[in-house]
Amino acid sequence: MFSFSARSLGTLTGRRITQWQRRFLSTDILDAEEPLRRYRHGGYHPVHIGDTLEQRRYTIVRKLGWGAYSTVWLARDAVLNRHVALKILTDEASSGPARLPEVALLQRIKQPGLEHPGSYHLAHMLHNFRFVGPNGRHVCLTFDILGDSVASLQQRCTNEMIPTSLLQTVSREVLLALDCLHRNCGIIHTDIKPHNILLHLYDPESAIHHALTNDPARCHELNSRSPRLPRYLVESQPIPSDYDPRSFETPFRVKLADLGTGRWVGEPPDGDEVQAPPVRAPEVITGAPYGTGIDIWGLACVLYYLWSGQWLFSPSAFEHLGMTRDDDHLYQIMTTLGEFPQHLMSALSFAQRGQPGPLGMGAPPYAVTTLAATVRSVAPAGTSALERADFADFLGMMLRIDPSARASANALLKHRWLATRYPRDALTVVPDVRTAVYF
Repeated sequence: MFSFSARSLGTLTGRRITQWQRRFLSTDILDAEEPLRRYRHGGYHPVHIGDTLEQRRYTIVRKLGWGAYSTVWLARDAVLNRHVALKILTDEASSGPARLPEVALLQRIKQPGLEHPGSYHLAHMLHNFRFVGPNGRHVCLTFDILGDSVASLQQRCTNEMIPTSLLQTVSREVLLALDCLHRNCGIIHTDIKPHNILLHLYDPESAIHHALTNDPARCHELNSRSPRLPRYLVESQPIPSDYDPRSFETPFRVKLADLGTGRWVGEPPDGDEVQAPPVRAPEVITGAPYGTGIDIWGLACVLYYLWSGQWLFSPSAFEHLGMTRDDDHLYQIMTTLGEFPQHLMSALSFAQRGQPGPLGMGAPPYAVTTLAATVRSVAPAGTSALERADFADFLGMMLRIDPSARASANALLKHRWLATRYPRDALTVVPDVRTAVYF
């Protein structure tokens, strides 16, 4: 069941959007959804509610989300007789020199003999196929339905701070997933962020039925005359989880999703940008070779954000000082964590010029605070001094500036912060029968 908005969002001819139309559209969903200009040859495939794919096996029901290289849809699978998440990659990501290795990476984590407890905390591909549309050739992937992200969970928590016990669960299960990717599969995720850590749904069909009944698909007419554009734009509506962060009675479990920008360990960087800006590791910022350590750094930044409600590093450009955003990012890292190794320090343009950075004349190029002090200053109410100290130590092992000194996922799983103050069963790894079928 779905509904159209009563209001038309204007007529779009071709791919051009006038300034008047943009002002009108941006008040609703234009800025929240995939860019309409990407509905072109090489870009997104236009999708409508009720469309069928793969010889009518999949029927589109609702839009779940989108990314730079794909749109993701709730679809009914006629073969499995249940709903699945259907990811449609852009033509550019599906073929040619810019194609993504996502299918190969997902096939790797399904291979027999690679069983690992972290596998149950990864989103596994069920099926993949290709088709040709008006904008090119597209790879499609299907997955089990998962709930909303820990970013949504955070918004339901008091002061948008996830309780320590839940944060420990998130930490351990994502570390298990990363240990599986890094050690068993030889894969770097490269895109650890709150929106890629999703809540497990214990009864997905009931959750889907409730969502479709109470919040039908919201669609906004475009009146497009171009076959490359959809006739209407569908809003992203993830399937919400009913998990109550104040309750310890509801089972809690997360899965790490989206290998869309994943890389093989040892693969030379191809020049594509990896990691979201707030979680970017020093070696990524400076363009140095990187490995699995960037996932550890990224997870540390995410955990700090979930703990405090704010990012540890929030870089800005200081054009009047000749400072780029990357310069400021590296300087913030330095003033929190200490001096950079020389091979990273030399990459800072302000350091090359002998300038102290954006914090003012004479600012020293070494730590002016400590990570422990920063954690103490933003700790949620009610956390003890020991909890704060343990969490700061945990993050400190993940935030070593030198990647070779950064702790591995396997080592972090043994940290004392993960052995305190959570219900024992909250961290139990329970095999997911549905996922295990596809090993």
